[in-house]
Amino acid sequence: MPPPSGKSPAVAPFRLGDWRIEPRLNRISRPDATHQLEPKLMDLLVALASQPGEVFTREELLDHVWPDVVVGEEVLTRGISELRRLLGDDPRTPRYIETIRKGGYRTVAVVEPIEPASTATSPRAAPDAASPAARSASPPEAWDRQAQVGIPRWAAVAAATAALVAVAAGLYGIHRSGQEQAAEEVEPFRSRPLTAYPGNEVTPALSPDGRLVAFSWNGPQGDNYDLYVLQIGAASALRLTDHPAVDIHPVWSPDGSTIAYIHDEGPGAEIRTLPALGGPSRSIIRAPLGFGGGFSWSPDGSRIVYATRTRADRSTQLFLHDLATGEARALTPQAPLGRDDLEPEFSPDGATIAFLRDHASGLEDLWVVPGDGGEARCVRKDLLYVMGFDWTRTGEDLICSAFHEGSFSLWRVRLSDGRVSWASVIGDWIHTPAVARHVDRLVYHHYRHERNIWRAGLGDPDLADAAPAVVSSHWDSDPSLSPDGRHIAFTSTRSGTLELWVCRRDGSRPNRLTEFDGCLVARPRWSPDGTRIAFQANPEGIHELHVVESDGGGLRRLLLGSANALLSDWSLDGRWLYFARESDDQWDIWRVDPSDSSGTGAIPVTADGGIRGYEHIDGSFYYAKPDCAGLWRLPLSALALPEEDVPAHPAGGSLYESEFPGLGEWNGWAVCGAHVMLIIEDQQGALLARRDPESGEHVAIARLPGLGASTIALDRECSTCLYTRVEKAVGDLMLVEGFH
Repeated sequence: MPPPSGKSPAVAPFRLGDWRIEPRLNRISRPDATHQLEPKLMDLLVALASQPGEVFTREELLDHVWPDVVVGEEVLTRGISELRRLLGDDPRTPRYIETIRKGGYRTVAVVEPIEPASTATSPRAAPDAASPAARSASPPEAWDRQAQVGIPRWAAVAAATAALVAVAAGLYGIHRSGQEQAAEEVEPFRSRPLTAYPGNEVTPALSPDGRLVAFSWNGPQGDNYDLYVLQIGAASALRLTDHPAVDIHPVWSPDGSTIAYIHDEGPGAEIRTLPALGGPSRSIIRAPLGFGGGFSWSPDGSRIVYATRTRADRSTQLFLHDLATGEARALTPQAPLGRDDLEPEFSPDGATIAFLRDHASGLEDLWVVPGDGGEARCVRKDLLYVMGFDWTRTGEDLICSAFHEGSFSLWRVRLSDGRVSWASVIGDWIHTPAVARHVDRLVYHHYRHERNIWRAGLGDPDLADAAPAVVSSHWDSDPSLSPDGRHIAFTSTRSGTLELWVCRRDGSRPNRLTEFDGCLVARPRWSPDGTRIAFQANPEGIHELHVVESDGGGLRRLLLGSANALLSDWSLDGRWLYFARESDDQWDIWRVDPSDSSGTGAIPVTADGGIRGYEHIDGSFYYAKPDCAGLWRLPLSALALPEEDVPAHPAGGSLYESEFPGLGEWNGWAVCGAHVMLIIEDQQGALLARRDPESGEHVAIARLPGLGASTIALDRECSTCLYTRVEKAVGDLMLVEGFH
């Protein structure tokens, strides 16, 4: 939802289709529903309705709805998305607001003024709603005449739309004597810098009284994370730890005297405590396999809840540690890899623990469980890239950082019904929000970075010929090379939302192929003949497979049921699309004919688990599993269909002798011609290696500095690799006063 930075327009009610719009009350209603809008959201709706059917560009809407605030296009996109949600509109078959590709937005519903009862007999009453005058937009000739004499387009809209003059007046500043003033609104919360150190300041935590903030900083050289504490309003921070290990995720004790934190020097990690203003530390909890993000201290000071895994091949689950006895017990059940419970947070009264349930699909759910144990409940499903959350002081809502409409923003999730709304904090790229317990104050990590696509020549471990391939000031990632090597398909936020794009090999002539307006678009893959691109997207909440022609036409969605479908790749002959699907807590690989939009012909490929797979020219199908390291393979002949076209039974594969990809790193490999290429992490970073099938050794091919995602793209000759690189990363802490 866009930031409400101005006053609501004081204009007369009108109808948009079957909705009654009341701008002065910031309310829309119909017999079965009533919604209260943020003032700027109402401004946007009034703007679009002021000239029915007319296309308004993004620039026009931004200039006139947010004239005094510097905002990006993602704010407008969020506003359009929220309006559609409230109106019950579908962007694919719009009834109220239509997106015009490369144009902007327009209303498609009938817009009618609502005549006040007191003016029904007045000679200045509005025309009958059924008359042409009530439904018409401004005539094109009137528009042209006004443009010729220099009247701005927006003023022309108001002047030419006689039936909606009251609607337009409030938005475009036409003064009306005797009109009622707009209702008072709550101003949005504005943030200000709290730190501006070189490097990256992360995982802030406010003391219970809100006077101090503890955080982790990697120092002026960016070489190691240690703990610091800063008094709000002070210029410099006090350093609490100085150790080669990583010290991160500080948590305050309820009385504010002690700070607990994660001390990670590997293997494993431990939770340690030290005095809030410095002193010796002591270990209280050790996790041999590390922790699943942060942890939380109960309000009564008696317990700590944390996430860890008990075995390397099992998922992360929550444990409740009694500080008096040292005993720990599980709060959530153990599950196979691919479903982790992470980031637990006690509610202010200690009665409830909120946590994230992370899925192999990349989607995350917010759950709650009683503080003493019991049945867990899902509050909100299918959030994207949650980067931390905290409770409000009242315990009624969760304040959550999530990726939506092309940026990380703060969202308020209502505990009772899972409703999501904008948290009224102006800012973007917001991570790890922390709320003070006894004062209205919030701190968050403002992390900005670019993601660009780089090209690496293979065969040179020093990567002397590395060069950028696709670059913008936004996120460009997930590259895929066309079979002829002349074009790159990729995902990008350069249009304000994450969409599928295609450009030439040198990055020129970018062309957007999709306009989903805010969902996750990922993993584009070219068909072997280069005419189509398959990808996954979640416009309906779950990941689904889509296929689009390489010029942007013929977009189709494959209906594969209610489970998430994660795309792997095309078959070598282009006949099949391989994908992973979860059933009964196990992921397996399937394949489907890409021309079969109904998805009824999907065929299982694996029976022993699988999540990413590729065909190999040796006649095998290679695949990775989500719950163990290494690769498996099975003969493609085992997947052949009988003559009567009845699906064959899926086969289990044999182990392909390799310890890579590592446990849970099933994205970090690919098949290129006769080679299996793997990403291996060492002390110097990411290394692209080729496994020699004869010796079983891994031969270094190239360094991939700054690797930001393990997805790679290779050409047919295995001479070039495209990869996503993180650049210009910087992070500081921001303070929000008065937040509640």
